[in-house]
Amino acid sequence: MASQSSASAPSRKHDYLIRDSEIKDVYALARTLREADARECAAYGVSAAAGLRRSYYAASYRRTGLIDGTIAAMWGLCGVALGHTAHAYLMTAPIIETLPMAFAREARREIRAMLDTHDRIEGEVAVEYVAAQRFLHILGFEFGTTFAGAAGKFRPFHLER
Repeated sequence: MASQSSASAPSRKHDYLIRDSEIKDVYALARTLREADARECAAYGVSAAAGLRRSYYAASYRRTGLIDGTIAAMWGLCGVALGHTAHAYLMTAPIIETLPMAFAREARREIRAMLDTHDRIEGEVAVEYVAAQRFLHILGFEFGTTFAGAAGKFRPFHLER
């Protein structure tokens, strides 16, 4: 089910829509991905398109956020649909920065929905991606010990109901 809202910026009103993801969203977002998200994919040893595509196909829960009709973010959960633990992903485009408060509010709403079907949400974030770590912290995630991945260092994160 899609949700649609509007948020105000100082000089312009933006419309946003959250809907179920489609495979075409993967390629649209991969072309406009934030540089830090693309670096994080590279740290996993994959391109942005490959990372998004893998996450999309592995996910049991897939969402896309659009701002003014442009794909701003994709996120979801990989794992057994009604299992105890799910692995989260989130990838964003620079346009997401036009609605930071709405993005945080909707992220909290989406996390609550995810925790309705899973006891624990976990994932990893690149150590160098400080902005993503701040965002996860604001959302209530806790962090584990840094570890080395395929081509970079990561911090595990988790949230339990």
